[in-house]
Amino acid sequence: VTGLAQIQLPPDTDVASVRRKVERDLQYIEQMDGWLDLKILAATATKVVGVPCPLACRLLAIPTGDAAAERSPAGCSLAADPA
Repeated sequence: VTGLAQIQLPPDTDVASVRRKVERDLQYIEQMDGWLDLKILAATATKVVGVPCPLACRLLAIPTGDAAAERSPAGCSLAADPA
């Protein structure tokens, strides 16, 4: 299984890394289409053969997580509940 989080981020090590992956999943849901799926598959193949993700994502015009963080709705925070 592959996706934005899998091609752009390292394996999970803590809750913060899981949150970053959830942010990428939400970004994918906002932007999903057939072309993005093909780009993700191509980036997965390039990662398997050793091409660095930033280079593959730039060449394939795959969106970064920075754009998703800016678009997050106020009521959809991934921060822990202070209670």
